[in-house]
Amino acid sequence: MTTAERSSRTPSNAWESQASSPEWLQTQQGDWILPSLNARHFGSIQVADQERGASISKSHAQTVLKEHFGDRLHQEDQLYVVIGSDSGQLLRYIREHAPLPRGSRWLVIEPEDVLRTLRQNPSINALCDDFVQLVGFDEWQERATLLQLAAYFRIDGVRLERSLAALDGTDQQYIELTTHLDAHLTAERFRKTAELNLAPFIAPNILSAPNFHGGIDRFENLFPGRSTVIIAGGPSLDDQIGWLLEHRDALFIIAVSRVSGRLQDVGITPDIVVTVDPFPISLTVSRQMFDFPEQTVLIASSHPYPRITNRWPHSLFCTGPLVPWPDEAVNDRNALSSAGPTVTHMAAQLAVHMGFKEVIFCGLDLCHTPDGRTHASGSGEAAAGPIMDFSAIPVVTNNGDSAWTTPDYFAGIQAMTDIAQHHDTVRFVNPSAKAAAIGGIEHVALKHIVVPTISFDRTPLDRIRHDADRETRRKHLNALAESLETIEGDLHKVANLAQLGLESNQAYFNLTHPTRQKRHKRRMQAIDRLFEGRFRRAARLAQQAAKRAIMRTALPHDFFALDRRQAENLASQYYDAIREQARRLTGTLELARERVATRLLELDDDAAAEKIAIRYTEYDEPERVHWLEVNRAPVISSSIQQARLNYATFKNGLLERDQERYRRQRSPRSSLRQIERLFSSKKKEALAQLADSLVRHHQVEIAQPYAHYANGLKNELENDLVMAAEEHTKVIQLADMRHDIALLEHALLRLTDINLEAREPAASLTALQAAARINPSHWRLVARLALLENDAETGITALTRHLEQFPGDVERIKQMVRLFVALEIPDGIPFCEQYLPYCAPAARLELEAFLKDARNALESPGESS
Repeated sequence: MTTAERSSRTPSNAWESQASSPEWLQTQQGDWILPSLNARHFGSIQVADQERGASISKSHAQTVLKEHFGDRLHQEDQLYVVIGSDSGQLLRYIREHAPLPRGSRWLVIEPEDVLRTLRQNPSINALCDDFVQLVGFDEWQERATLLQLAAYFRIDGVRLERSLAALDGTDQQYIELTTHLDAHLTAERFRKTAELNLAPFIAPNILSAPNFHGGIDRFENLFPGRSTVIIAGGPSLDDQIGWLLEHRDALFIIAVSRVSGRLQDVGITPDIVVTVDPFPISLTVSRQMFDFPEQTVLIASSHPYPRITNRWPHSLFCTGPLVPWPDEAVNDRNALSSAGPTVTHMAAQLAVHMGFKEVIFCGLDLCHTPDGRTHASGSGEAAAGPIMDFSAIPVVTNNGDSAWTTPDYFAGIQAMTDIAQHHDTVRFVNPSAKAAAIGGIEHVALKHIVVPTISFDRTPLDRIRHDADRETRRKHLNALAESLETIEGDLHKVANLAQLGLESNQAYFNLTHPTRQKRHKRRMQAIDRLFEGRFRRAARLAQQAAKRAIMRTALPHDFFALDRRQAENLASQYYDAIREQARRLTGTLELARERVATRLLELDDDAAAEKIAIRYTEYDEPERVHWLEVNRAPVISSSIQQARLNYATFKNGLLERDQERYRRQRSPRSSLRQIERLFSSKKKEALAQLADSLVRHHQVEIAQPYAHYANGLKNELENDLVMAAEEHTKVIQLADMRHDIALLEHALLRLTDINLEAREPAASLTALQAAARINPSHWRLVARLALLENDAETGITALTRHLEQFPGDVERIKQMVRLFVALEIPDGIPFCEQYLPYCAPAARLELEAFLKDARNALESPGESS
């Protein structure tokens, strides 16, 4: 039953009487389903199938599932966490792929009432075993642990999927399951990923190393006992800009890079800018940061997006090791660990490291505003409008209200709580009333925050900035070049040793001579000793880059006891992973060494700008031309112009991809789940704001019916049923029958409910019949309502339409028989007999007896009761 049926208002008795536990019915195509969940998906063969002449398989449900999922549920070494089983049909679909993929498991989770119904069916139970498990909400975490959830996270093998019933996104039980699982798995994925030095982070670490002026040793306790402001990118920043401008001179500001454009628009220059992520989006959202003056210092994680550090023209320091291997000549002693999923978390840790005893956050919301905004104005996200499609988790705000947040932000709330509680000697303050409440962070309004009346003395930071002179920089680059060259040479040897290990492993299993087998085994043992000894640094680097693949070889494969061939394959995968990553990393190191040579050339005043610009293009860092323009006298040359053009082309391509991503996240059709969610929570203001956002959406025609639906539900909450009916009628007039089918169904069900409240049964019946043409499970509701209004003809028609889709529904057959007896229509009994073959064998004999009694009653009307 949908959320629209489970409305927040009390429906009439006729409507309420249909709320019942799930029941099994057989479709006309022979599939046993729970109509309240899957009637729309499996109840009838779509016209489109017939038009294209598609051959209908024995199981229509399996055909539908195959068209939707394809091979997505049948990949090796995956733990599939699936919300909903689609009446158990999804379990059959998983099992149809024989043999099951090696190393994979399936955890299918259902709401408790659906789970009870499924577990009472022996044929469903037969589909479950140690690898395909059907569980409820209360037991899923225990089962996931037994299925080695943590091990699958380490190999990036956890996949969250939704059944067709859950994908509708409007059933409250499935919404809650999706919300909980998405939040839990997102937080757990971050924790497990943070424990691993994954390949995506190693290359950015190496390629950013030539740009760093040093680590953060010199930043320790730089401003002991002072206060600082961290500016994040949340929507509350818009209300705090005025306070920041008023007190700018008295504040030390650490800003996340993505707010650079907003700060430049209002004339605020931060003391420090921070960046973390190694992905291209970091560049596009922070592209204005390069216009800050030289007094602004950039502090990055050890693995920022390299093009950001390439382009930065001023002082640049690193919070972690400058290179991802031990080297005291290059790496600083101190490093900040990765403690949260956002750049603001690193900024908080940096502030503590610098000795600040009070940290004031601006723009730290970690939740959505009532109208769905997630970022401050001036950002691409704000310009694109509110996100429509997300798994929403309710959180309490600082002013005691409730708000929605996403799983990644929810993980961010937990991580920020950990930071605040770990550093309990530091006072953390968040003045935003509408921000998510975070443990360990005080809510203090801006007007109550005490700000010094004198300017902040940032001399210690300027001293660090000036200490990075040319000679110091040159020595650092020479040490880095030596480190890069050494590790590159060792990686070549590690790749060769891994190749030798691969060949020895194959020879060990393919030869039968005992003496030679022992020789190959000793050789592999010697290789492993070299990996742990002489070439430890390089081997560890390759192993870290290959960690996912290596852990996949260690994952238990419970489908079989390993024979010699399978054991050989696993060992081969191990050596092959190390070999390939070692070879890949040597290419990255070679590029980094060339960039170090370019940085040394930049320090040479006699080196021509043209020559340097040529190297920028040659070694794929055209963005670095900005450093040249800021730090050298202006020069016009074809090489500089070409570098500018290359960077602009690259950046514009990234921006186009960002815009496409924003559009996907903000599709009006994705808003249905959020609209229903707000209605269930009785949030009238939020519904009005979401409707307003939809009215202003750039896809006007698509968004219009969803805006009317949101307004209609708002009017229902305000008990203005006349306006609500008008809005829902507009939905029906404007919605696309092909793409907005779920919206149409829900609007029709709302009209049904409104008309029942208004004592308009005829209008209610008309709306419900239209809904039944979309979802055949509603025909029995049509019959019920028609019979309550003494409309036997419509009731019989509705029952006939229902039985066309679910001919094995014994209760509805009996209901029709009783109608024929009451109306004294003897021809109705043979009509009902046609459904006997579709009924469950256990019920067939009883139904035959019932039909016989009905026939006798019609033949002897005087004796009928």
